[in-house]
Amino acid sequence: MILKDKSLLVSVLLFIILILTVNLMNFHIPSTLIILVKCQVGDIYKLYYDIGNGYNEIDSIKVPIKKSDDFLLVRFKLPLKELRRIKIDLGNQLGTTEIKKISLQNINKEYSWALSNIIRDFQPIQNAINFRIENDVLIFEKMNRDLYLEINGNFNTIFSSISLISKSYLYTTSFLISMIVFLISKYRRKIKVHPMKYLKDIGKNFSKSSGTLFSRILVNKKWLNFYAFISLIIISFLFVLYLSEISHKTISKEDPRLLIGSLPECYIITLFIIFIVLLLYYLFRFKAIYFIIFFAGALYIFLNGYFAPIDEESHFAYAHYIVKNHNLPTLYVRVSDEVLSMGGKLSSTPSKEDAAEIYEAFQPPLYYLLASILMVLTPGKIVVKFYVLRFLGLLCVLVSIYLFKKTYQLLKEKVIIKDDDFLFFSIVSLFTLTPGFLLRMTTLSNLHLLIPLACLFFYVLIKLSFLEVLKFRDVVLLSLLSGALILTQFTSIFIPIVIVVFFVIKRQSKNLLIYIILVFVIISPWFIYNLHQYGYLTANTMAKGMQQHIINPNYDKYDLFFIFNGLPYLFATFWNPQEAMLNPPVIMTLNFISVCIIFIILYFIYCLIRNLNKLCNAAFKNIVFIIAFTILLNFGLLFYITITQSWSVLLGRYLYISISLFIVFVYLFIEKNVERYQKIVPLLFLFSTVFLYSNFLVQLLLVK
Repeated sequence: MILKDKSLLVSVLLFIILILTVNLMNFHIPSTLIILVKCQVGDIYKLYYDIGNGYNEIDSIKVPIKKSDDFLLVRFKLPLKELRRIKIDLGNQLGTTEIKKISLQNINKEYSWALSNIIRDFQPIQNAINFRIENDVLIFEKMNRDLYLEINGNFNTIFSSISLISKSYLYTTSFLISMIVFLISKYRRKIKVHPMKYLKDIGKNFSKSSGTLFSRILVNKKWLNFYAFISLIIISFLFVLYLSEISHKTISKEDPRLLIGSLPECYIITLFIIFIVLLLYYLFRFKAIYFIIFFAGALYIFLNGYFAPIDEESHFAYAHYIVKNHNLPTLYVRVSDEVLSMGGKLSSTPSKEDAAEIYEAFQPPLYYLLASILMVLTPGKIVVKFYVLRFLGLLCVLVSIYLFKKTYQLLKEKVIIKDDDFLFFSIVSLFTLTPGFLLRMTTLSNLHLLIPLACLFFYVLIKLSFLEVLKFRDVVLLSLLSGALILTQFTSIFIPIVIVVFFVIKRQSKNLLIYIILVFVIISPWFIYNLHQYGYLTANTMAKGMQQHIINPNYDKYDLFFIFNGLPYLFATFWNPQEAMLNPPVIMTLNFISVCIIFIILYFIYCLIRNLNKLCNAAFKNIVFIIAFTILLNFGLLFYITITQSWSVLLGRYLYISISLFIVFVYLFIEKNVERYQKIVPLLFLFSTVFLYSNFLVQLLLVK
């Protein structure tokens, strides 16, 4: 019977989950059409798509285009439906238009048309003068105000013909993974000779039988440290030389090697970093993570151009405005000329079109006030202040890691977990060295302050879980941290709910009332300010209206089906930034890590449901409950905002507030359930982490 054979049951369920995942990834349906275009005048571009009703205004997407002396990236978010045809309306203004790139992409691939193929696959419906290619740019002049580019042939046929991963390949891989899991779980106890034990026995026999000076030196701890240190210096020197050499290379975003993941530089850098990380850990143990994160983050800081990541310009403009005007900006204030000139967006004759509004001005002000103080204290030009704020984010990562370590030590002291420093090191690396997190923390945003505050908050909360009675100062501390989190980023508004549940579990109703009053007093000035400026408690709705043409130009209503389809992207952007290019090796790595984390979360939810009536009987179960409840609230808030506001916040960075809880969760699961493979799992995590980091590093170094 299948139900009685747990090994077979687990394998069958795993196979079903993998097949469902493959089918839900929408490999054959493109999600975005991208045009790299330069216009002499501002205009509005439209994309019409035919889903069986012909071309009409309802089935269209509008994107405003600014006048620019440089190429702009225009994104049309396509519906997840079978499209028969598409037609691009290139605006109503006369003048010269230049197109450098047209591409299609979805979660696992991107296809860019070569310029000659644009002429082949796209037919101008109305006449265009001088439809030609010059200097790798497609140039044409509009003869009238109605110029369209319509794709020749079936839209999805063209996209499917350049598929990078076939479903049959993924089905076969899923079956092989399931079979391997079955064989390991079924016959692991019948394997009489363990490979690692066999190697250890060989090592012992060698050391006993050999009395030479060489063998004595080889097993001496001091000599081993010396060898490791010399190896570290040599490998690090070669790594720096290699980075210096490849930094002079340049490849195009259209290079097919990027799409299939065959750049040798990525794999070479991965091997270099793996060796460096393992040697550093051997020499310095957990402290090595501070060196690794500092140098890895510094590379991202200097290789990323000004305002390269999403929203960085607006975050910096917010703090810069406070420095210059000594008050908070509103949503109607435009980015200053000084900030625009850094990003190279200021034309020789400045106009209102050069600057967008500071659309991050709806954010709570705590981080920006601290950033403005640091800018005032920093001497030098605005560029120096900019990089100081980036390094502030890197410092906040190091502080967060220190708080991870404190939480780990606390749980060890309370005998909640066992001691396994290498496992903890690999898990912390997984959550802090991956490019999704590290890029956000080394470029300007209010996450700089949010993450260490959240780590401190959850450390205090776990520590207080072991106390029978809470003192008044404990309640005040929780109130201050909760208020500070809300005043840093409003998506932390679910934190007070966590504390309410915590007080209910601890049966501290008196302290609960004090906590609610204190938090309200702390955050009320921000609500009063919003009422005075906008007439509402928050300016979120107004900010959404300003960005509607970007985030949801068709005013679509989002539902649970949209949430379900958006989950792969949510987890993908947790590990890998939105700015990163995807290719099959990266996608498989992202899927591996994401499936592991999803399984761990579901496992703990199952354990909670099974033991719900016993939660208040043990500190361990209280901690697990609080962690699981917090993570579920974090997810729930993102789903709620997406559905009620029709504003998709299904982005990995909105889960970073719970990053310390994810680390505890993963450690608890592996330490208590995967004890037999505790040496293999950390290495898998490290390799996955370093590979993702290296892939994005190569993109920063080579792609122009």
